[in-house]
Amino acid sequence: TSSGASVINVGKDRLELYADGGWHIFIVADVEGRIASGTHVQFPIKLGTRPLNFDCRPADHPSGHLITNTNANSGEIDGSFVVEVVTCINTQSGKTAAWPYDPLPIRGSFRGLPNDPR
Repeated sequence: TSSGASVINVGKDRLELYADGGWHIFIVADVEGRIASGTHVQFPIKLGTRPLNFDCRPADHPSGHLITNTNANSGEIDGSFVVEVVTCINTQSGKTAAWPYDPLPIRGSFRGLPNDPR
């Protein structure tokens, strides 16, 4: 429902979204819906007057979930996710940021997305 958001890929075990301003969310889940390796969130951020772009990832043992439900009549997918990221890399410099100080939870939900059986 966010302005400028678009669905790139969605299925029972994955979700990929883009949004205006440089947001890219790619979530991979195991068969039980737990966040898995490969999950990452990219977003722009301003530190002082400097615009930066971060690529953030969960811990080695990720915390969070991806829940999806497919509507049998339409094939559309509804769901929600929570991802806790702990490591962010500045995409311009390639350096690991000294932020976030604590795990940063990123939450979202979606309704009526077309099922992509890839």
